[in-house]
Amino acid sequence: MKTKYREWDRLLWAVEMSSKSCRPEGMLIGVSWDNLSPPSYGGEPSRALLFAVRKHAKTWCDERMKACKTYGPDWKFKPVRVRETLTRV
Repeated sequence: MKTKYREWDRLLWAVEMSSKSCRPEGMLIGVSWDNLSPPSYGGEPSRALLFAVRKHAKTWCDERMKACKTYGPDWKFKPVRVRETLTRV
């Protein structure tokens, strides 16, 4: 008997970081930008920084823009819509 698995598929908000001097095309950033603690369990993969609500992503971006002005004055953070999927293979 074949067991049917429900796929993980949801729309979320991620954070894109861009910089004219280093990453003009932008890149999605991971959770290490928000928390430099070690993984919660052995073998834990790195993950994108994700938010369920755009408002929370925007607030995080605004706070990070203020905090990073001294590191890179041209660093930009913005919320972008992403789809998180997980399918058993």
